[in-house]
Amino acid sequence: MKIEFEPCYPVSITGVHGAGKKTLRDGIAAAGEPFAAVSFDLVKLGRIVDAEGLETFRDRYLQLDARIREHCRMGRWPVTSRFGILDIAIVASFMARVGRIETGVVESYLARLRQDAQSVCYPRALIAMVCRPEALAERLRKRDLENGLNAPRGAKALAGLVAFLEGIYVRADYPHPAIAEIVSPYKQEGRFLSLDTSESTPAGSLEEAKAFLGRAGIFAPAAPRTVK
Repeated sequence: MKIEFEPCYPVSITGVHGAGKKTLRDGIAAAGEPFAAVSFDLVKLGRIVDAEGLETFRDRYLQLDARIREHCRMGRWPVTSRFGILDIAIVASFMARVGRIETGVVESYLARLRQDAQSVCYPRALIAMVCRPEALAERLRKRDLENGLNAPRGAKALAGLVAFLEGIYVRADYPHPAIAEIVSPYKQEGRFLSLDTSESTPAGSLEEAKAFLGRAGIFAPAAPRTVK
């Protein structure tokens, strides 16, 4: 599958929940026109994902793609804190890895996802945010308390997810061809940044991201294009 990067879709941010994706997204979007932060709760369906949930996720990433196209048609450059089709492929693969969903169900789902992947919009650059389990657990604990949630998050499960994501983003250890086909082109063309936020401040992460986007030419004007 050959990826065509969408000129008016500058960057998407992916990575573990709680690493600071939305904060970084808003910081990049604040650079000015025509950047626009796109808010979309792609995977806000609770902490348990099952086969039925995957079908809902498919609807959601297609809705997100439609919203991205709408922004492009209006002359805005969407900056997203979820790269829908990639994030869902990773969630599905992880659920199969830990035995939450049958492998055959996930394989069938990812086969359809690979078909969708041929027609969705791809950002010009991809930033993956990672964070050490202990730092992430503390951030999520504080966030839960602020939101009135007291249910503790399993440390073992959280560490497993962090290791799974680092395998993809840092070591290029892809659990499924669908994920490799999406991530590899970004790494091969220098359009990928792995950003560890374990100790960095939001301001520091933003400066690092902006420097990367500058090197990748993302802040330079893109050639006009009509998005279908």
